[in-house]
Amino acid sequence: MEHRVDIEFTDENKRTVLHHAAQNGHEEATRELLRFEADFSTLDRIGETAFKKAEGRNDGGIVAILSGRWKDTEAATRQNCILLKYATGSGDDTLFERVMLKRRSDAKLLTER
Repeated sequence: MEHRVDIEFTDENKRTVLHHAAQNGHEEATRELLRFEADFSTLDRIGETAFKKAEGRNDGGIVAILSGRWKDTEAATRQNCILLKYATGSGDDTLFERVMLKRRSDAKLLTER
């Protein structure tokens, strides 16, 4: 990152480094990529985001990291719907509540600006 690599570089399947980090459960790499403003709404060749990759492997840690970075965009709305679906079907009784509290907190921060 410090050497100014292209963090939005895509492979032959249009997956970014963030897609790969999320898909392979690399939490620290995911955090660092987001810290350097990697685009978390990029769709790969089959139309999946990094979040979808984490969801596919049922990785609650990566899901939580990515959900904390969403902005008020059309992609974020789509991702919120996916996150709520994941939360309700995850088997984690507290995940849905935590997601809803986070969404409410984010909305409050947006209105305070």
